[in-house]
Amino acid sequence: MSHIVQPVTQKWLTNVAIVQYIVNDQRFEVACYSSKVASYRNGVEKDINEVIQAHAIFSDAVKGELQSAEALQKAFGTQNTLSICSQIILNGRVQFSELERTTEQDRKFTEIASIVALRLTNSVTGAAYPRALIESAMRNDLHYRVTQQPASAQAAHVIRQLEEFLGVQLPQKVSISVELPLDHAKKCIAVCATQYALVIDPESLILDEQSCFFTAVVEVYQYKFVCKSLKELSRGLAHVSLKGTSSLKTRYTK
Repeated sequence: MSHIVQPVTQKWLTNVAIVQYIVNDQRFEVACYSSKVASYRNGVEKDINEVIQAHAIFSDAVKGELQSAEALQKAFGTQNTLSICSQIILNGRVQFSELERTTEQDRKFTEIASIVALRLTNSVTGAAYPRALIESAMRNDLHYRVTQQPASAQAAHVIRQLEEFLGVQLPQKVSISVELPLDHAKKCIAVCATQYALVIDPESLILDEQSCFFTAVVEVYQYKFVCKSLKELSRGLAHVSLKGTSSLKTRYTK
């Protein structure tokens, strides 16, 4: 008895990425979890079974067409599925579904805005711009489109555009006032000078029996890291403020 098979529209999963590798003009494709490809490539994910969605190598994954054993042997010198999958994932080109591509672009857009918000400071108040404001400016004023460049490089590009088109000023350095417990001061200063290029004004240095006071200059994007480091190294006893902006004074206590 014959059966009529109704065609079924192909649907992509919401977490699928096809990794394609071409050898000798032949396509070899693996269906992977999109969230796992990058982690496998950088060595965070070790188990390839957590990366691939099917133990198969396709000539066309969307159509479900498998690659032949002869082609696998000729291209990779083996027919071991997991070994070939690993080579394809590490060396191939990732192809996302439209939904996954949009999701990834949205994630990267947010990441870029977060980096910009971390580095960009209001030159009048010394306060950081909220990420939501940065995102709004990127969408509505700059009409920014995410590219394949690293997020940090794109953030630098966005900052230059904001400076040029919106008149936003990006101070390269800020002056801060610091109060430290005397017994923690030497270590705090040494670490921040080495790791964050903190430069102390020697004429501002004041010591008493319990505390150390000074002003210093640091790159604006390092300010938050300096504050965090001073807090940790002084066991929460550091007092830090942007010089001349008492409303933004950051006090760290236990």
